[in-house]
Amino acid sequence: MAVTVGAATLALTLAVGSSAATAPAERTPLTVIGDSVAASLQYPSAERYLRRAFRLDLDVKVCRRLVAPSCPYNGVQAPSTLDAILARRGTIAPTVVVDVGYNDAASTYPGDLDRIMRTLVTEGASRVVWMTLRRYGSARRARINKAIRSARARWCSSGSPTGAGGAAVIPRGSPPTASTSTASARWVSRT
Repeated sequence: MAVTVGAATLALTLAVGSSAATAPAERTPLTVIGDSVAASLQYPSAERYLRRAFRLDLDVKVCRRLVAPSCPYNGVQAPSTLDAILARRGTIAPTVVVDVGYNDAASTYPGDLDRIMRTLVTEGASRVVWMTLRRYGSARRARINKAIRSARARWCSSGSPTGAGGAAVIPRGSPPTASTSTASARWVSRT
């Protein structure tokens, strides 16, 4: 699990162009909305690292889904990603990380992703880091990852249905370049 935490924190830091040594007043605001996989960011060392680099709003819940009601876990039903965004009306960070999909249906994911993106843009997000899922041979996860990757074409500045900022893809295993580190919306793959 430490490799996952390290990879996730490194990906977040590289993707939004901040550093761990940033002074508190200069930290980049960052909203992270995720499911149980993203909950690894709550490990003390990972969260401490992120809080040094970002003004962090971390909302990760077990069984979270994008739009459909989340599945119950230990008698608690987490708000969906959409509900979590709407609960932040007027306070969502300009940079948002979405790490949700393990509990979603592949058939509804593309439309739900676009609904989340429209809502994020409406609520003031200008940069989105959308994490792909670990596949482990899963055809469903592969379809969801394809939906995430294909969304870039719809959400780049020239093709955005709502006029969102530019989009860039950081391929698996590749560090961001100067051109990708300044994009307004970002799509990150997890290996």
